[in-house]
Amino acid sequence: MKYEVENWNARTVFVFRECLKTFEEFSEIIDRIIKPDYKSRIEITSWTESFTFTKDEVKIYFENFYDGDVSYSFELLPFGNNDEFSLAKLKLMMDSINNLL
Repeated sequence: MKYEVENWNARTVFVFRECLKTFEEFSEIIDRIIKPDYKSRIEITSWTESFTFTKDEVKIYFENFYDGDVSYSFELLPFGNNDEFSLAKLKLMMDSINNLL
């Protein structure tokens, strides 16, 4: 599986599509591979499951959309933050997850 980098309303978003992992399994992968310094509680709405986490002072929003196809997205916080240094760190995290999947 390969993630895609997309632009959503001037926000850089890393998206994993057609993943065979559940939200809980993907969350465990984040815990095991990225080892967040901080992780919020899971927020569940009628269309998403999400949480935020911090690693090395980079704040990240992780989300699963209920849209038929299983997709997971990651983006920097605050929304619209396109700091090149933080994006490079996030890309390294995505590469690590991608290698495991």
